[in-house]
Formats: sequence, C-alpha cells, structure tokens
Amino acid sequence: AEANDADRWKRNNGSTPQQRVNTILRKLGEDRYRQFLKSTFGPKRGADGKRFTPVHAALKSRPFKGFVTTNYDPELEFARQDLRKDCLTTGTPTWEDEGEIHRWYTGEVFRDECPILWLHGYWQRPDGIVLNAGEYAAAYRPGLYKRVFEKLWGQDRLVFAGFGFNDPQFTFMVGELLRDVRDAHALPRHIALLGWPLKDGEMIDPDEVRDRLEAFEQDYHVRPLFYPAPKEGRDHSALLTLLDALAAREPPKPPTQATAAVPTLYQHWVHAASDDDRFTGRGEEMARLDRWVKDPKVRAVAVCAVGGSGKRAGCGGGRE
Repeated sequence: AEANDADRWKRNNGSTPQQRVNTILRKLGEDRYRQFLKSTFGPKRGADGKRFTPVHAALKSRPFKGFVTTNYDPELEFARQDLRKDCLTTGTPTWEDEGEIHRWYTGEVFRDECPILWLHGYWQRPDGIVLNAGEYAAAYRPGLYKRVFEKLWGQDRLVFAGFGFNDPQFTFMVGELLRDVRDAHALPRHIALLGWPLKDGEMIDPDEVRDRLEAFEQDYHVRPLFYPAPKEGRDHSALLTLLDALAAREPPKPPTQATAAVPTLYQHWVHAASDDDRFTGRGEEMARLDRWVKDPKVRAVAVCAVGGSGKRAGCGGGRE
C-alpha cells in the first residue's frame, strides 16, 4: 500500500476493524492481500530465538482440556510440539473443517490430548482467515460452527487469555445467548485474565476496576481478573504469575488397602422429644384460639414462636 493510504487506515477510528479490512482488500487486491496475511501470521522466531513466547509455554503447561484461539499463527502448535512430547494430537483444524467441528460439538475431541481449534483460520490457509465483515458473516452463519460457539459459551467453562473483548461479531453472538438466559439469573461461568495498563507505575483506580468488573459480568457473563500491565499496557509479564497459580497439582492418591478396609458405619436416627417433664400443656392458649375462631370479627389468626417450642404439638398436631 502507499504510505499515505496506510497512515490513513491506521488513523481511522470512525469504522470497525472489519470495515477497514474491506478497504485494504479492495486496494491491494485479493492475491496481494492473501499473501500478506500468510507472511504476516506465518512462523517467526522471537528475539530469544524461540518459536513461541513464555505465555504460550505457560498455557500449554497447564491442565486445560483444550485450547480455542482466534489468532492465526502457529505458536500454540509449536508449544504443544516442544512441551507436550507425549501428546499424539496433530493437525490445525479451523472453522472450515466440519468433521473436527463436529467432534468439538459432541465433546469427542477431548478424547485427544491437548486439542487446539483455530476458530478464525490458520496462516497456511489464508483463504479461510476470518478478518472482514463478509468472512465473519460466512463463518458465523447458522450451522454447526455456530452451534459449537454456543456450546462452548453456554455449557463449558472458558479461561480467556490475551483476548480483547472488542470483536463486534463476538459481542453480537454473546448478546444473543445472554438474551435467552436473561431471566435465569445465571452467574458468570467464565474467567478472563486481563491486563490493566499502567503509566509511570500509576496505581489502579479501584472505582474504575469495579465498574469494568460489573460491565464484564453483565455484558459477557465473564468474571475478569486484572493484572498490572506497566509501560502503558505493553508489559504483560504479570500474566505469567497468574498462570503459575494454575499449575497442575499432584492428583489425590488412591485409598490404601487399609483405608479401603474400614467398615461402613450404619446410622439410624430417631426423633425424640426433649424436656418432656417440663411440658405443661396449652390449655389457656387453646381456649384463646377457640374464642378467636368463633369471633366473626377475627379474620386471621397466626401462631408464631421459635422452632421447637411446641406450636404443632400444642395445637393437637395440625389443627393450626
């Protein structure tokens, strides 16, 4: 693209990212655009020479059942190859792979070890990358893929990491789901690990945190967990501290033979009255009730006392 075009696109805040992608696509043409996507999201090495970041490594070292990503790059796949060497799961399924999408829908995919789903496409298949408005409409049309999205959101529990919650199609889909459960008084099912930008080490405003917390819970049914992100939101090293807290713990040991041999203790509970010798009857009270019942001016009678004081027994077992 021409420099002035690129500058104008970057400055444009009056349209959605998906709309700006449409403009770029028309300017560059289909061939250049797709090749640009492939080279942009293709495999790269970081400054340390590694193929993935410490956050990818931390995610892959945690006991999640599976991973769903809206990114297009292969870094999660590289982390799985290097850190989960006993994992037999391969492949990079996307929204276009109906067979794999169906396995995510039924839950059969979790029979595999560490499955990954690239929701919006993979760098090696640039024709299937979801970026502009038309591609979003095609991916989220009524069908199996949309059902998978609804299942993940409504039945599973998600931990969001590195997700900005600024995707208009995502917001629309979640809004539809929450509209259907508005009267169910459902509590948030999901957790989001979100960086809070700090400038010059400035402390987080607790009132603003509270406002954002309430907004996330109400708008997305997501409970956010904020971590400090210094350097105006560019330093996310504190995220690793949160992920370390999710490290796999040693599974409980099976009961030993001695423990398993302990016989079952059978119990039999029988209700018994207490302080029977102190019960003097309710003659006076019963007489008062009878008098009120016969009085046409009395429209309602309530017998009130703390539990166990003999209301039902005193009234003859159900006469109240």
